[in-house]
Amino acid sequence: MGGSDGLDAYRTLIPALPELLVTGGGIVFEVGLAQAEKVGSLIVGSGFTAPGMARDLSTRARALYALYPKA
Repeated sequence: MGGSDGLDAYRTLIPALPELLVTGGGIVFEVGLAQAEKVGSLIVGSGFTAPGMARDLSTRARALYALYPKA
């Protein structure tokens, strides 16, 4: 389902999002354990700002958020 590393859905969704967002539109993705760095790279590679991170009560990276700064 998610591919060998669990990131296939992110690889499909993130590059498609810039076409759907208004200027300054944002995204938030929940991420699994040890996925934050790889998902963050996909976000930046699709033209979004460097993602911020929200942590859960165990201090694990749980969500990434970013803006799409269209020119």
